[in-house]
Amino acid sequence: MGMPKVGDIKDASQIGRNYHGKYIFHACEDCGKVRWVALKGKKPDTVRCCVCAHIGHKSCNWKGGRHIDSCGYIHIYVEPQDPYFAMANIDHYVSEHRLIIAKRLGRCLERWEIVHHKNGVRNDNRLGNLELLPRMVEHLPSMRMQAKIIELQKEILKWQKLTIVLLQQSLKTPAK
Repeated sequence: MGMPKVGDIKDASQIGRNYHGKYIFHACEDCGKVRWVALKGKKPDTVRCCVCAHIGHKSCNWKGGRHIDSCGYIHIYVEPQDPYFAMANIDHYVSEHRLIIAKRLGRCLERWEIVHHKNGVRNDNRLGNLELLPRMVEHLPSMRMQAKIIELQKEILKWQKLTIVLLQQSLKTPAK
């Protein structure tokens, strides 16, 4: 019998399937992997293998290629032919703030280059809010400074509220 050829059509029982119907030996449109695929009418039920069908915009779960992770960072899907694909993780996503700076510079960022959010808001990826730092050593002081600024802003707000309360109380009590 030998190896089937692309386009061969067989009954399910002939290829060891427990289902009814016909199958076609078909090559994935993306990667070329050959496999048996159920026929719907005269066409293959699926034109992509399982791996290719679940990647990027071809996936049935595609939601536009943009998502926010649990830390608050926005990630953008990039295709393999994208010039910034080298910055992508295994799932083809790049942090948006890194992608914005890379596009501004016209090159991919190195892994050790840090993109800092000046205002500390991780999903505020306006170019004016982003700063490229060459190493983590430069990032840590700015992060500590940002944390101190936020702490002091909260302290100021607390004192302002206390001042308002004291002023309101002094206006309510009659003068002696």
